[in-house]
Amino acid sequence: MEPRPRPRTPGSSGPFSMCIASGPFTPDGDLKYQYWHQLLKRVRASPLDVILLLGPFVDATHPRLCDGDIDQSPAQLFKEQFLDEIHAYLDDFPSCTVILVPSVRDIMSEHTSLPQSELRVPFSVDSRVHLCSNPCQFLINDVAFAVTTTDVLFHLRKEELPLSGNQIDPAAKSSETGDGALANACRHLLQQRSFYPLFPVPESLSHDVNLDISHSGLLKLGKTSGSAVSAPDVLVLPSRLKQFSKNLNETVVMNPSTVNKGSFGAITFTGKDAVNHVRQQQVELCKLSAQ
Repeated sequence: MEPRPRPRTPGSSGPFSMCIASGPFTPDGDLKYQYWHQLLKRVRASPLDVILLLGPFVDATHPRLCDGDIDQSPAQLFKEQFLDEIHAYLDDFPSCTVILVPSVRDIMSEHTSLPQSELRVPFSVDSRVHLCSNPCQFLINDVAFAVTTTDVLFHLRKEELPLSGNQIDPAAKSSETGDGALANACRHLLQQRSFYPLFPVPESLSHDVNLDISHSGLLKLGKTSGSAVSAPDVLVLPSRLKQFSKNLNETVVMNPSTVNKGSFGAITFTGKDAVNHVRQQQVELCKLSAQ
């Protein structure tokens, strides 16, 4: 599996807005994708420059699929619920770019280990729809993104053994329960420059990740320039843990949660401060209500 080219972006510089939504996109009880359709209504009401969609799209572990209680093939379901809807949106808003990143749980994927190749070309015939690998890194208007659909935060938290001790100068406690623990889990990825800084995969979670160590080089996080490795500007880590957005040094780390929980994320970049040349952005953690 070879690294894939970075997706074409709305422009080489300037402001842009984007939505970040992660699967599963439908509840366990049905395959109607009502939250996904509610998300489409939201983005139609407030058009965006970029829509980043993270798998699983058609979840191989969905109870209806596991029971065979389905009237169409998974590929047909994906085309009807996602590709047709995406193309209809792009017909109405032609300047938008859509990025699809698969999950190892996607039943249409030919590659179910990590790192994972992108969905194949038959799933997209529009140049504005970009199929990326899992994990992937790309640039949008000079903003560096790093994305994985693997729930690495949950895996790290499961493997941690927190111990409390007396401190001479106790640190101030966060007002949010678990805030420090989640931030520390994110730092593991940034400091170790890896999308999956665990080896081997914890036995209790091995059903989540089939780690392909022969391609471990594709799990490197950050852009290499000479001997230095720079962290991404935005790191997207969807997880079953609570939805959050954090600033760690100069990196925005976001867990958009999942659409079937009525959650997604949004980021608006307005450029750089003219004096300090600091990137300016607004990060939102959003909620949906199924209708």
